[in-house]
Amino acid sequence: MNDYNVIIMVTEDHLPMMEKMIPFCKQNISPKRIYVVAASKIQQKIEAIEDVIFIDEDQVYDGLNYSTVMNLMEKRTGERKRAGWYLQQFLKMAWSYKCEEKCYIVLDADTFVLNPIGFTEQEKYCFTPKCEYHQPYFDTIKKLFQGSIYKKAEFSFIAENMIFDCAIMRQMISEIEGNALIEGDTFFEKIIHSIKQEDLLGSGFSEFETYGNYIYIKYPDLVKARKLRTMRESLVLLGGNPSAGQLKWASNDYDIISVESIHYKRTLVTWLTSKEWFRRRISMKKLAQIRHKIRTVYRRLLRKEDFVFEEY
Repeated sequence: MNDYNVIIMVTEDHLPMMEKMIPFCKQNISPKRIYVVAASKIQQKIEAIEDVIFIDEDQVYDGLNYSTVMNLMEKRTGERKRAGWYLQQFLKMAWSYKCEEKCYIVLDADTFVLNPIGFTEQEKYCFTPKCEYHQPYFDTIKKLFQGSIYKKAEFSFIAENMIFDCAIMRQMISEIEGNALIEGDTFFEKIIHSIKQEDLLGSGFSEFETYGNYIYIKYPDLVKARKLRTMRESLVLLGGNPSAGQLKWASNDYDIISVESIHYKRTLVTWLTSKEWFRRRISMKKLAQIRHKIRTVYRRLLRKEDFVFEEY
């Protein structure tokens, strides 16, 4: 048993996937508790799931709720889109005030931890390097901290999981709220007002990228990069409702996978991976590499811009 809890943000659409991933979380992370933060309308459904504790998202932090974020978005953009996307990031940050442990782990509701992993090593926090880069995130970071925090790490911190130190997160929030050059009083108001107008209805802020570079600059001795075998696009290989056999097959090559939608339509590939005879003949990693090569050739033929994908 580890001295940290797992926090999962979930919407009703992701409940079936979350219920499926909970046993993997218990077995391979071994947290003290698993908290599920969600809207009160799905409280009964969550409380029916074994070994999780429901937390009303409106009770995490004073004044922070969907309506507040929606109104902030509407005030700046005239639209209410993306309010839920920003809200779940703010809730992850705000949990640092509610958490009774030294640190906590945030895990996406569609993420399966297939093999045992740790989040601390020799008094350092372990982060999973990624290759993503999105300039608006760093534009927002620069404004929030008046240039003192920037892209310090040579990698991205945007992964399917992250460990947060409560004291450091609260310190970061305090610095954001102390920036008198930005409109608003609370950290979430200031973040919304820091995002460029053209980026607000897209992806203008990342809590993982912000915290990761903050701790990397302020407390470099506490950061340790660790390599995990991850697969973010496993949906296209396993479908939206992977079986126990498919997940066992995936665990031979990957430590963490994400399955982003339970409503994904079955394809020839997902039908094949559902068959044991097929899984015995090819590894998931090899299948992913083949798909990646075909996708790369296809994009080049269409002269589409290159993208940086995960290593397979």
